[in-house]
Order: sequence, then structure tokens, then C-alpha cells
Amino acid sequence: MYISMSILWEELSKDFSLSPLCSGHLYGMNLSGAALLTGSASVSPDVHTVYVAEARRLPAHWKQKEHVSLIIVGTLPEGYLNHADAEYFCIDDRRFSIIFNTVLEIFRKYNSFDDMIKQSLLRGESTETLCNQIADFLHVPFIVFDESLRLQYISPEAGGLLEWEDDRFSGLKVMPTEFINQLNLVYMEKARNFINNAVLLQDDRLPYNLISTLNGRDSYIVVAFETSRTFTRGVLELIDYVHNFILLSFQHSARKTPSSRSMSSVILSMLEGVKFSTEDLKNMLAGIGWQITDCCCCIVVYPLNEQETDNWNYINTFCLKLENQFHDCIAFPYKEHIAAIVNLDKAGCSVYDISHSISLFLRDGLLKAGISFKYWNFETTPIYYRQACYAYEMGKVYDPSFWCYIFEDYALYHFIHYGSSRLPPRHLCHPALVELHGYDKANGTDLLKTLEIYVQNNCNAVTAAELLYIHRNTFYQRLNKIKEIINLNLDDPKVRLYLLISTQLIHMYYYELENDFHFPRE
Repeated sequence: MYISMSILWEELSKDFSLSPLCSGHLYGMNLSGAALLTGSASVSPDVHTVYVAEARRLPAHWKQKEHVSLIIVGTLPEGYLNHADAEYFCIDDRRFSIIFNTVLEIFRKYNSFDDMIKQSLLRGESTETLCNQIADFLHVPFIVFDESLRLQYISPEAGGLLEWEDDRFSGLKVMPTEFINQLNLVYMEKARNFINNAVLLQDDRLPYNLISTLNGRDSYIVVAFETSRTFTRGVLELIDYVHNFILLSFQHSARKTPSSRSMSSVILSMLEGVKFSTEDLKNMLAGIGWQITDCCCCIVVYPLNEQETDNWNYINTFCLKLENQFHDCIAFPYKEHIAAIVNLDKAGCSVYDISHSISLFLRDGLLKAGISFKYWNFETTPIYYRQACYAYEMGKVYDPSFWCYIFEDYALYHFIHYGSSRLPPRHLCHPALVELHGYDKANGTDLLKTLEIYVQNNCNAVTAAELLYIHRNTFYQRLNKIKEIINLNLDDPKVRLYLLISTQLIHMYYYELENDFHFPRE
């Protein structure tokens, strides 16, 4: 195991009086052993070795040009290493042999710990066993949670640090919403202060100073809390190091059991043009408790400044937050934005409920979103993903000050611009007509035709009733039922125009089916 001068400084400071660690720049975890510095200082040193030397035995002038790591016993002359490429600190103690043996013991201690956790991984021991070994060594309370913010491990000392919430689906504890909101805000501000995967977060908005590996790339995140042990650079480096072993352990454990997270890779493949059989898709959806006919919608989320997508390191943080917002949601990074599928039936909400639910999420994160129509066939997800993208495209042109754009509000603009060249006609028509068609089919009613005749005749109830050969009261009963099923503002001329176009799109679709003819599209 490689350790750093920061770790050596912290370990030695428990027993000796030390000067601060000095260096032009810190080299991180690059040391694997210790040796005595003897003879001329011009001897080429090993970059992975820390050299222990007595100050009184050093040459009059330092001549070494290569980088060297030093522990000096005694006091150095002022300015002695000012122009040297050296990382060093001094120990105010004359017991040279005791100090040297202590340094060797530190390396033995860390190498023994390294061997222990590696053997634990090789033997396939449980994630809890591995994490307990790490917790005993670090003496730092820490937790591990997954992409859905569900608690996977908690060290004994971390149990009472937060008030946990319960996930109603898995039964596991989840990160408190208020805590994760504050963590997201602070994390975005500190995201550039990485030591590899670990970042130290110190902010009054957090209940504790903490180290987080919430880097937007890993499936499991470690959060360590500063309580009795002060967070030094050495502790930060150790958390970063053990984080890799924790990841390996949880990933190995996850491979032994089916994971609902695999659905995100299935959807990614669908967006890339891969077609799954209906039966395979049904089975995969059943694994997460969904059905292929569930009512869903698609969301795409973009950063407010699209020029900064390359540095959007916290994209997975927003995926987690979006999934936690709805539970029955699958969110994942795709290209330079977030794509998400929400199961409206399971979540018990409408498309417009979604826009209200994510409004604060968008504003806090400086994000914008497009939302598709709702749809009832999971196989058509790629089409509705494109719809959500087009909603964002149209919305930022016509309503640039808005945060969220629903395709239903911009479908007419999209049709005026592109006709049916980008989306098949049946996926362009107003979702209210699709919903009425489903209701008619299930209940033997004729509400879709009633609405069509009503709109075609400029919402004149008398004329519509005559053309349908029904009594006026019967017509009003049907109209009330339509309003009960779908939410339409028929006083808006744009809504009426869109409904008229939608009825023609439906006729076009059935014309294609009946005549085996397909209009060319992109």
C-alpha cells in the first residue's frame, strides 16, 4: 500500500512534536517504505521511499535535484531546502532510532491493513465485514448509500448522526431529503476540490464537516463524518483509497442478485436504436414491478448554460435526486443531459404534476427540462424521448424565461415548424384523443367522435348534437363526461386548432394502415 507524507505526519504527531509539512506541491499516496539517509545527499533517491535523516548529519548544502521525501530529526538551518524539490517535515526529538522504528511500524501497520481488506475481497466476504474492518481501522463514522440514496451500510458510530427516512418500496433506510439537498448544494460549489474521488465539505449548511465521494460516476457513495477525529489531508486520502475497495465489494455483491438499475442500460440501448422483443421487455419491466402498458412520460434535463456540459461533474447527483422525487422513476445521464422515465400510474401523478414537482429542483440546480406526452406502450419510449427533447427545443425559443416545457403546450408550434416529418402522426396528436379512444374502447362509448364533431363545428353544442343525431341533453352529458376524463380548455383557439389537426392526424394514420402506404419521414 502506498501512503503519503500527510499520513506519516498525522501518525507521528500522536507521539512527537512536529513542524508543519513543507512542500512546493504535495505528491499524494506515493510512498511504500522508509530508509535511512546516509552518505552524500547527491545519491539518487527512490521516489517511493521516505528518507529519515538527522539534521546534524546532513551536508552543508543540499545538492539533490530529483524529488525526495524527507523526515528530518532535529532542526534544519533556515532556508536549507528552499530551492529543493523536497517534501519534508522536522521532528523536535533526539531519539533517532525510536523515530526510525516508529516510521517502519507505520508502514507495517498500513500494509497489514491493506493485505487484510484485499484478502477479504478475494475470499468474497460480505460487504458488511469489509466495511466493519475499514471502520475499525479509520476510527471515522461513515455510511455507504447507492444511486437511489438507499442506505447500504452504516458504521456503529454513525447510527445517531442523522434522522433516516424509510423507502416505502425497498424497506431500506434512505438519506434524509433535507440532508441530501444541502449536500448537493455544497457539493456543487466544492466539486473542484477533489483528491481523486474524495472531497472535503465544510459548510454551515451541513450538520457536520464531512468527506464525500459523490462524484457523479460511481454507483455507491461513501460519506464520512468528522466527529472525534479531525479531518486532515491524510484522512481525506485514506477515505479516497478505501472507497475503491468499498466499490469493488458492493459491485461484486450486486452482481450476485438481480438489479433494477439494469433497466437504465436497457432504455439507453433503446435510445441508441436497439429493439427488444415485446416478451423480453415485459420480463425486464416485471423485474422492477412495471408493466409494458403502464402510463409513462419522458423527461430530459439540461444545464442552464449548455456550454458547460463538459464540466457537468454532478450530473449523477441530479439523477439520484430526480429518482428520489418520484420513486417510480428511472433517470440516467445520456449524451450531455439527463433522461428520465416516470411511471405515472405507479407514481399516481399527471404530466402537469411532474412539472410542478420538479420546478424547485430545476431552479436550485440551474436546470431546464422538457416533458413528453404521456404514453401507454413502453416500446415507444424512444419516440417520447425525442418529444421531450423537442419540447425543450420549442420552449426555450417561445418561452425562454420558463424552467419547464411540456410538449403538449408546444406541439402546435412543433407541427407548424416540422409537420409530421420528425415524429409519426399518431404520436403527434393530442394525448386527450388517445385517452378518449382508450375509454371508448373499454366502455363502449362514443366520446372521441363527440369531441371531434363538437370542435369541428366551432364548439356549437346545438349543431354537434344534430349531426350526432342525439338529444341536446345527451350531448351535454357526454361533454361533461369528456371534461371529467380529460383536462381541456376549449375556450382557447390554439387548443381547438390543435385538436382539429390531431383528428386529421388520426385519419392520416388510419389511411396509412388501410392502404398500406407510409409517408416518408426523417
